[in-house]
Amino acid sequence: MLKNIISVYKKQGWSVLVLLPTKVFMKFFFFKTAHQRFFKKMDNRKALALDDYNKILKPFNSYFLDPIQQNNYYGNAKTIKDFIKDKQSNSHFEIEHGAVLVFNEEVTKNQFNTDPPNAYLVMGAKREDFYKKFFPKMNIKAIGPYIHYSPLIYDNETVKKKKEALGRNLLIFPSHSTITFDYNYETKQLKDEVDRIGEDFDTISLCFYWKDILSGKHNAFVGDSRYQIVTAGHIYDPHFLSRLKTIIYLSDCTASNAIGTHIGYSLYLNKPHRFISQNIETKISQKNWKAEYLTLNKSDWDIRLEKSNHLFKKTFELDQWKITKDQLDLCNEYWGFDQIKSPDQLRKIISQQKQ
Repeated sequence: MLKNIISVYKKQGWSVLVLLPTKVFMKFFFFKTAHQRFFKKMDNRKALALDDYNKILKPFNSYFLDPIQQNNYYGNAKTIKDFIKDKQSNSHFEIEHGAVLVFNEEVTKNQFNTDPPNAYLVMGAKREDFYKKFFPKMNIKAIGPYIHYSPLIYDNETVKKKKEALGRNLLIFPSHSTITFDYNYETKQLKDEVDRIGEDFDTISLCFYWKDILSGKHNAFVGDSRYQIVTAGHIYDPHFLSRLKTIIYLSDCTASNAIGTHIGYSLYLNKPHRFISQNIETKISQKNWKAEYLTLNKSDWDIRLEKSNHLFKKTFELDQWKITKDQLDLCNEYWGFDQIKSPDQLRKIISQQKQ
């Protein structure tokens, strides 16, 4: 077996012979083919109907497109790279996974102890200011709701046909679990309230998180022709954000029983949002997180969580479908509606060197 593979390539008009160690070549080869297989598989799923959740969530081997793990969540970094037409595999930036509505000082102050990125991207100016208290020399920038930078997953003609088929469409975002936590609620109570506020709609769509579909939380709504179960896909699906934007775009109004990124995304896409008050039970689903979670200042965390919940409940717990000035002002703080950047502005932010 040859220990080296000879490859020929052209550089500046010259033919150059390069000896590539077999292990290096094979590593590159499998990296490239794994990359191609992953994208082909994910691209094939783009054409699936939004309610074909079993196929959208069909198991696949996760492939990290970016060396920074958080950048692989929800296709956020890919969305930004596509928007600025940057095809480099290694990012110069890190992007926060979504809108953070409860700020945790204990976690934040230790976040960048080792090798901070050139730029750290968040949504709103409130979050940018919070980070700068701990990392004044870091290049931390608010860029607005990430969904702005994402295209719809369907072309305009397909979107038009699907919208006509749905009619007046109410979109529900049930409280969703995370990798670390499971969130549980009384399904019948939610269903009764959804039926009440959705009586004037032709379709009621429920967007379930991938983890909750895999655990069967959607089953209570399966079988009723008035309900449509949809999903934006797996956390590592690079088309997650495009799919989510399309799901919201096809709705007329949205509602949820928990605060989350979906609220600001709904308003940004001009969809009125209402909050459904319901008790949510929290359970730790990852054992290795339990000790760390329990060492946090729980009383302080609970106080801040309750304040945030109260603020959003008060602002969105309405009996009519309308977008108010208070809602827009609140979402602007956290989602940064006034922080949208052009491709040139984003390139400049990302290209700044670490201080």
